[in-house]
Amino acid sequence: MIKNNTVFLHLLMLFILTGVLLTSVSAAAGVTKNNHQFADVVVNNTLKQYYLQQVPVTEEFDKKLWQALDDLYFLSPLPFVWLARENTPELIEQAILTLEQAEENGLKNSDYQPSVLRSVWSDLWCKKSVTAAELARFDIALSLSVLQYLSDLRYGRVSPEQVSFNLYPERRYDRLVSQLLQAIRQQTVSSLSTRLQPDLLPYQQLKQALAYYRNLEQNYHFPVLVFNDKVEPGFFGPQISQLKSMLEVLGDFNQAGSDEMIVDELYQGSIVDAVKQFQLRHGLQADGVIGKKTLSALNQPISKRIQQIELALERWRWLPALPDSEALILVNIPAFKLWVYKQGGLKSSADIEMNVVVGMAKEHQTPVFMKRLQYLEFGPYWNVPKKIAIEEIWPKIQADPDYLQKHNMELIPGFNASDDASVAVGEDLPGLIESGRARIRQLPGNRNSLGRVKFIFPNRHAVYLHDTPARSLFYRDRRDFSHGCVRVQHPEQLAEYILGLGNGWQRQDVVKAMSKSQKRQVRVKYPFQVLIFYNTAQVIDDKVFFFEDIYHQDTLLSQKLNDLTSVASNIENLLQLPAANAPGIKMNKVGARIVANTTLPHGQSSIPD
Repeated sequence: MIKNNTVFLHLLMLFILTGVLLTSVSAAAGVTKNNHQFADVVVNNTLKQYYLQQVPVTEEFDKKLWQALDDLYFLSPLPFVWLARENTPELIEQAILTLEQAEENGLKNSDYQPSVLRSVWSDLWCKKSVTAAELARFDIALSLSVLQYLSDLRYGRVSPEQVSFNLYPERRYDRLVSQLLQAIRQQTVSSLSTRLQPDLLPYQQLKQALAYYRNLEQNYHFPVLVFNDKVEPGFFGPQISQLKSMLEVLGDFNQAGSDEMIVDELYQGSIVDAVKQFQLRHGLQADGVIGKKTLSALNQPISKRIQQIELALERWRWLPALPDSEALILVNIPAFKLWVYKQGGLKSSADIEMNVVVGMAKEHQTPVFMKRLQYLEFGPYWNVPKKIAIEEIWPKIQADPDYLQKHNMELIPGFNASDDASVAVGEDLPGLIESGRARIRQLPGNRNSLGRVKFIFPNRHAVYLHDTPARSLFYRDRRDFSHGCVRVQHPEQLAEYILGLGNGWQRQDVVKAMSKSQKRQVRVKYPFQVLIFYNTAQVIDDKVFFFEDIYHQDTLLSQKLNDLTSVASNIENLLQLPAANAPGIKMNKVGARIVANTTLPHGQSSIPD
């Protein structure tokens, strides 16, 4: 490393002043006001060459990232971002160490080439002489790598829209540039990861889980369990001891904490309880019976669980800002669970947790989105969607003319009908419904499919939370039975919590409103956001839970991530650029593209290598 910063500064000043080759990379430390123009040209020519070489031929190259790189050098007080400073060695070491720790956040170190950058930096230091172009290429490559890492860490590697998530985070690359320059100035580059990663409690918990499962993958060999039939309490067999060891490592079984007499090969007592906890953590029926599903979950490789955690971390990075000043209702679709947080910033534990029923996986998937809760509707009508009315109810009407009356439904003019229109059941009913001239609705009451209350957050998907008379479904281990809306297990508790915060309602007010068979809307006065989300890994009560990928979203996201063009190849290409002898470059304003300027300083016709 550089031993004397004073010599380091002096030598680069000599280089900038004379324009000759450096005798040591330690010269890349400082420039004077009168020499900035020369260094600017070298750096900007290199940026221009990189832009011309990479952007037109790399379709997946993030244009916003290029813009950020452009802005970074325009706003930098010195021609170089990392070099040309008294503390250059410390800054570069902080930056490379930060890149080397990317995997702590579920990212890949290799995407940012820290080993290549460290090697190039070492080579530059050891060479007897270096060129201005070599210094510029290294400085820009390090900037590109760090910006890409910060972007991935803050906003994610792919856009949520690419996997049909209706989330629209604001990608503020200008803030990344500003924070990077500030960190360089304050010598706090090593803390950038902590400042920019999501400070959400679920994200931080998953980071800890990721470290734990990676340690398991490296240090523990999990056997493959084989049982020829269901394993129930009382079973005796040689693999039970392996099962105990496995569950102890996973944290579900504490053999040392049990005072019962342990028979290694007997399946009873505390090991059965451990299997129940394992089943609960993996979205299975917690009955202690090891059937096909439980055996499959036990034999899943740890690498699969690691991947689930990494994908969950990626999705948390997609979220827009979640202010503490607003409450949050969070639904995790594959978990079939709902949580309510008074402080919506997800920095503390939930106040309420309950089971939910979500959209059927094959044809009525619940969408992912976030909207503001606006009102509760007690005694709701159920306006039957056109598709359900035509494809499901119409065949039942044909089979039983009294179907509507038996199910407390009525046929009324549609929203597109004239004021004096009337409709009756007939062969043309599907056409009338399709055209909007007729519709079916279910009257308020105990048999209403929406139950006694629904929670409205207007959205283009026509999805909402609601009560339901089908209570038994909440006790199934897999709960995707709806047409897309989310049915909640304890609507009274949810309504009391929501209206108690801002509307001053108490339990008896909710019970009274839900007991009446007439429609009543109550606007929510306390701000609530509703986030319908999707993650197959989540920490609940300090335990890591894994859920079935019912909508195959993990598969889709994995494919999108694998298809990404890694910035690693851009960094390698940048470091291998030829000498920067292109026309001079200037940046005419913040955020502007680098543009060619054929007028070089001091009448030069080309830039020295």
